[in-house]
Amino acid sequence: MYLKLAWRNIWRNKRRTVITMVSIFFAVFFSIFMLSMQNGSYDNIIQNTVGSFTGYVQIHQKGYWNEQNIDNSFEWSKQLQQQIRQPEAVTEVVPRLESYALLASTQKSKAGLVLAIDPAKEQALSAPQKKLVQGNYFDKKDEER
Repeated sequence: MYLKLAWRNIWRNKRRTVITMVSIFFAVFFSIFMLSMQNGSYDNIIQNTVGSFTGYVQIHQKGYWNEQNIDNSFEWSKQLQQQIRQPEAVTEVVPRLESYALLASTQKSKAGLVLAIDPAKEQALSAPQKKLVQGNYFDKKDEER
């Protein structure tokens, strides 16, 4: 009896009921739409960040996080590369050396990033040659400096 009474009460004013139903439908629809846009944006941001610079895994010398210093780096070798590549999930290994330096002019000083890369291997991770605005990417004929 209560259900029948409630159903009649809902449809007593059809215009109000339709407006309420349409409002709820659009509120739910746009909430789901915006949530999916938000999750898609987060996934895209994570993928761009990981794909363009850091990668999914970083390997550091023991004690590096306690004192983030270039003296706590380790020597890169083919044997180390093979050990890192052993899990099947590892698709690419890209060596990097990263540090900071003080850049000074007559007027002011600022911190600057010093980044050493393997130009051939770096193409697999971040594709820097595609991001060049002017000039050319390293060629095999270029000397190491």
